[in-house]
Amino acid sequence: MENSTEQVSFIHQAKYADWQDKYTFDNCLLNRGEYGEFLADYITGEHDGFVLNLNGGWGSGKTEFLKRFYSLLLKRNHPVIYIDAWESDFSKDPLTVVTSELLTQLEAFNYDLDSIEEVEKFKKLCGRFIKGLAVGVSAYLSKQYLGDPSIIGNAVQQAISGEPDSLLTVLSTEHQELVSAIQQIRITLGEVAGKLAGSGAKLPVVVLVDELDRCRPNYAIEMLEVIKHFFKTDNFVFVVATDTDQLVHSIAAVYGAGFDAAQYLKRFFDRKASLAEPDLVQYLSSKLQDNEPYSYVHPFPVGFYADLRALKIETIAKLASYYQLKIRDIDQLLNKLNSCLRFAQGVGAKKQQIQSICVPALIIGLIEFDRSESSFYKRKNNKPDDLSLIRNTDDEIVEGLQIKEFINLCMSSTQTLIRDEVDTYGRTSQQTEVRSYSRIADLRSGYLDVNKWANYMASDISNSCGSRGKYWLWDNYRKAIELAGNIE
Repeated sequence: MENSTEQVSFIHQAKYADWQDKYTFDNCLLNRGEYGEFLADYITGEHDGFVLNLNGGWGSGKTEFLKRFYSLLLKRNHPVIYIDAWESDFSKDPLTVVTSELLTQLEAFNYDLDSIEEVEKFKKLCGRFIKGLAVGVSAYLSKQYLGDPSIIGNAVQQAISGEPDSLLTVLSTEHQELVSAIQQIRITLGEVAGKLAGSGAKLPVVVLVDELDRCRPNYAIEMLEVIKHFFKTDNFVFVVATDTDQLVHSIAAVYGAGFDAAQYLKRFFDRKASLAEPDLVQYLSSKLQDNEPYSYVHPFPVGFYADLRALKIETIAKLASYYQLKIRDIDQLLNKLNSCLRFAQGVGAKKQQIQSICVPALIIGLIEFDRSESSFYKRKNNKPDDLSLIRNTDDEIVEGLQIKEFINLCMSSTQTLIRDEVDTYGRTSQQTEVRSYSRIADLRSGYLDVNKWANYMASDISNSCGSRGKYWLWDNYRKAIELAGNIE
């Protein structure tokens, strides 16, 4: 059936069948295809009820990965369900949400579920549980907080208005019935999966739950409880994508200080897998395929790199690690960087003047502004940077040049230096000059040919400061960066 017409029909009947065209690992710029295949092999080998926590920080590309994972599982002929928990956050009942999505999306595969006796039984059991839960809770809340039994059914009214034992009997009976319903729901759901296999589907059924860490803390916890108690059953696998650290904080906020939220969260999951780290150079290479024509922009230091594109790729890749940027951060950074260069191009065209810009300095400034770094606001045209504001690290941006030094050198190029000149008549005057990269050679030596690097920089600065050139100082960078800061 793997390559049959029936399989093609199966794929196109899925609720998100169009993802097959947009989201596959073949067009994944983060090169996560191999990890996706590995994870698919792993989870589809589980058949005894399995819940996986797919961990990834904010902006790491979890949703993009899940959509491609959906397409991959669909291609393998597994019934796959996708639930965006954030979209249902307004609901007070995660059980209704998960049940509805399971049935709706499975029915979309045209398994003729209406003719399966177990499906009808599953629907009734879920409805019974939800109704029973609502009645029990309503009875308690109405008596305790509203003092108005008229809003609930006659049987419950009588229990409340009678002896205390009557209410306890009602609630006890409801509790026993609810526990029984939970057990029956799980058994019946497993039977439904077995019937699906008989219709040509491969087991397990895989349910992908996305955006849980964006939900209200109470709702996120209730969703996990629903998955654990109702749907952790034979031939069903749940993959819950979260920023696990953020979810731990959310749980701690609900239960208070001192509560071991991390340990509590573990009880919901059988295993935890972290999203594979992307290849940033490859990602940026794919995003920056063509250079835009900036005829009025003189970017530097292009001498040390092949061209402006290579300068962007190498600098952003290294700085992303240093500043701990996520994929979403990098995408925003690229948009803002390009907007700044287009702004410079527009200014240059209007004034018929070449704009000389240190691209790494512009990138660093954009990152600092986005993170509200104090160094951004304390920097001046003619004020040396306070190196204590730059986080120390042993990371190197190129061999022999540490990132901290690189940042300081780049930002130094945005400043001016005032020096005294004495002419032949003994008169003293102040001269302003742009700080030069020639002092790189004084900072360190090592594997890098520092003099070669310095010569590139000095040459770039010298070439850009002719009569037609406008050399950008910090005020120019700051203006462009603050304008770009309005773009989200």
